[in-house]
Amino acid sequence: MSEAAAVLAVLDRFRAGWEALDAEAVLGCFARDPEIVVIGTDEGEYWHGYAALVDPFRTMVGSFSDPEYRWAAPPNITLHGDVAWADGVLDTQLTAEGEQLSVRMRTTWVLRRRDGWEIAQAHFSVAPPAPVVA
Repeated sequence: MSEAAAVLAVLDRFRAGWEALDAEAVLGCFARDPEIVVIGTDEGEYWHGYAALVDPFRTMVGSFSDPEYRWAAPPNITLHGDVAWADGVLDTQLTAEGEQLSVRMRTTWVLRRRDGWEIAQAHFSVAPPAPVVA
């Protein structure tokens, strides 16, 4: 398996973990150290360190159902030694509080290779329906 394919495998495990509502599978994609950073789409979703992700991710998997996460196109992956970065768009559909939602999430990732590739930084954003500044 090429290094780019190995990085994509981690990103796909992350995506599949959310689809399966399996917090442990999602958490298993991240480096277990205090330096990682994850920025989510909601106001309070800004976490530093692996320990900060555990409870929120375990709670989130119980807050929606019927999720589908699909890459709009294969993520762009760049490698430089033991560091990789990627960007991609995840088209997401899920049910939350009885309401069907479709969300297009723009994603960026930084992964590092230790005993395999692991996520060190992830950022998710949703574009507003209208320009913030006109």
